[in-house]
Amino acid sequence: ENELLLEHRFEASSHDDYEVAVPLLATFQRDREGEKVGIVVGVAGGRVYALNRHFGIIWEVDNLRPQFGHEIYIGDATGDGLDDMALVNLDHNMRGNGQVAGELLVLRGTDGRNLLRQPMGDLIDDHHFSDVVMGDIRGTGRRKVLVAKGILMDMQGQVIWDLSEELEHGQWLAIAPNPHGPGLVSFVSGLGPQGGDGKLISPLGEVLWELSPDHSTRLHPARLPGAEVLPTRPHTVDWFNAGHYEIVMGEQLALPTGHACYDTVSLDLKLFFYDLEGKLVHEMPIQNTCVEGFWYGGEVRSRVTDMDHDGRPEWVLPGQDGRVMVVKKER
Repeated sequence: ENELLLEHRFEASSHDDYEVAVPLLATFQRDREGEKVGIVVGVAGGRVYALNRHFGIIWEVDNLRPQFGHEIYIGDATGDGLDDMALVNLDHNMRGNGQVAGELLVLRGTDGRNLLRQPMGDLIDDHHFSDVVMGDIRGTGRRKVLVAKGILMDMQGQVIWDLSEELEHGQWLAIAPNPHGPGLVSFVSGLGPQGGDGKLISPLGEVLWELSPDHSTRLHPARLPGAEVLPTRPHTVDWFNAGHYEIVMGEQLALPTGHACYDTVSLDLKLFFYDLEGKLVHEMPIQNTCVEGFWYGGEVRSRVTDMDHDGRPEWVLPGQDGRVMVVKKER
C-alpha cells in the first residue's frame, strides 16, 4: 500500500564524489536457515553499519577511508555457512590510477570484525575492484577471495594466481561449479568496446577458453559515430536446477560524450548464452536504450533470481529506459 514501515536515519556528515551520502546497501544471511536477515550499509565518511530486519544496529565499523567502491559483495569468507561481506574502501572515486590510496576489506557478517585488509597498491595499479567473489575457488576446503582484475588471494592477502596482465579491463565475475573436478570455474569479463573480453578461468588459474573478439554486434561508424557496444555483467545460470550452467551476457550501448550522453538512442543488440565449454548455445535479440544524461548501464545490478516463484531462476536486467527485462529458459 506504499506505506512507510521502517526508517533509519544515519548521521551522514559528507557525501562521496558522486554526491551520494549512503552509497552501499546489501542484504546478508545471519543464520544457516536463512531466517535472520541483515542489512549492511556503507555511509560516506567512512562507516559501515549492519542492521537487523527491524533496522536496529547490530554492529558498526568506523574510521575507514571516506569513500567506497561500486558495491558490497556478499559471500561466505570463513566457511561457517554465514554471509560475510567484501568492499573497496578508498579516498576518492574520481581520481586516476596510482593517485588514490584504497584497500580491499572483508568483514565478518556476525560482528563486523576485519578478516582481510589488503592495500590496493600491493596488488595492482588501480584504486578499486569492480567485482569480488569469496568462496572455495580451488576446491581445497579453504576460502579464497577472487577479484575481477583476475587475481586470487587467500584470506591473509597472499596472491595465489594473477592473470591481470592477460585481461584488458577485468570488470565482472561469474562463477560456477567446475564441471571437470573440484572447485569453481570463474568467468572474468572485461569492459572494452565491441563486447569486451571474456575468459573462463580454471580453479588453478588456467585460461580454459576466451570469447572471440568478433562475437559482438558491430556498429556502422556512420550511424552513431564514436558509439561503442559494451557487455553487460555476466551471470552463470542453472536454468533447471540440474547442475548444468550457462554463462549469460548481454550487450549495451555507450555513446561517446563521456558520462552524460546528449541523446536518447535505442538499438537492437544481442543476449548471448554460452555453455561452460565455450560453445555459443543461443543468441537472442534484445533492445537496449542509452538515455540522455547517462553514459551506459554501468553498474546497474542485473540478477539471477526466481521471479515467478516456480522454483527455477530467471535472468533479470533493469534498463535505463525504466523497463526491466526478465528472461526465462524453457526446456
